[in-house]
Amino acid sequence: MVRDAHQLGGMERASIQLACALNELPEVRAELLTSWPLRGPRELPLAQGLRTWRVPAHPRLGSATPAAQALFLCALRRRFDLLCGVQLTTGGFVAACAGRAARLPVVLRPALGGALGESATLRRWSPWRRRVILGAERYAALSEEIARELVELGVPRQRVARVHNGVDAARFAPAESSAARRRTRARLGLPPEGRVLLFVGRLTPQKRPLDLVRAFARLAPAEPDARLVLCGEGELRAPLERAIAALGLAGQVELRGAVEGVADYYRAADAFALPSAAEGAPNSLLEAMASGLACVATPVGAVPELIEPERSGLLVPVGDEDALAQALRALADPGRRARLGAAARARALAELSLEAVALRYAELFRAALAERRRR
Repeated sequence: MVRDAHQLGGMERASIQLACALNELPEVRAELLTSWPLRGPRELPLAQGLRTWRVPAHPRLGSATPAAQALFLCALRRRFDLLCGVQLTTGGFVAACAGRAARLPVVLRPALGGALGESATLRRWSPWRRRVILGAERYAALSEEIARELVELGVPRQRVARVHNGVDAARFAPAESSAARRRTRARLGLPPEGRVLLFVGRLTPQKRPLDLVRAFARLAPAEPDARLVLCGEGELRAPLERAIAALGLAGQVELRGAVEGVADYYRAADAFALPSAAEGAPNSLLEAMASGLACVATPVGAVPELIEPERSGLLVPVGDEDALAQALRALADPGRRARLGAAARARALAELSLEAVALRYAELFRAALAERRRR
């Protein structure tokens, strides 16, 4: 299940890519249920060859109601052996309701932990709605933080499996050579020389892009040819534009908006930064690692499990602009960038490929089916 797939964020993209990878397994047939605006495009991005069920969005709400989606799933119940819902308070709630009504096993995947996560929201829900969520056969936790929060809510620990998001390591790969990277930069309108630092994500308070701009301002005077490129849209675009102007960074910081072909931006960059206040297992970080970039991030969600400090990246405290600036400055050393980026790429290939994650989910589905039979 994909919520509001007309606005593809990291959670939606990860769900679609996982479904496609599952479809490559001989024992799995995956299909998607999505809310989609009546006037939206007919095709679901990234879902080539994937059967997609479209529940029209409510014209005022901008999304199909949970009741409409759950009823739709119940009507299709004979097509499915199992339901997998993404984000506990939206698609997960729909899957849990439909699973209870149709007597189908359910696997739920929370998308975010911490103060901004779904577990914090569930604590404010009515007891009956919490019981629906807590009755699933299995849960896929992107981070140890999320796993711990589920147990604190009352989920038995044996029902919680630790599964990261996966990354397409073929699509997200380093540039083949320095010449290839210069050609990519030319195509993107970036300077052929000088450091390019990259941010990919929504421009929201959760991602804290303003911290990154202010940290970059500390090193910009000493590196006039350095560039900070931010790819994404969100509510902080106007504040970011004001901050860039106030700090005199108009020639060095670029807001590229929502971009097509984001893999080229990773190949063109020298380093990646994600100073988030909360995360699950951020797709942009996985993509940067697979692209062989040295990464700077904050130790939230699954990030400390993905980045080993000084081996596959650098970690800085949330909101510490001085520490962030110092980490960005440390990555001015090409040798250090190359070493960290190579280790990050190796980790992505070994453990975080879409194929490996799809196999892990297939195991989880088998366990959920067995649990339903026992019940």
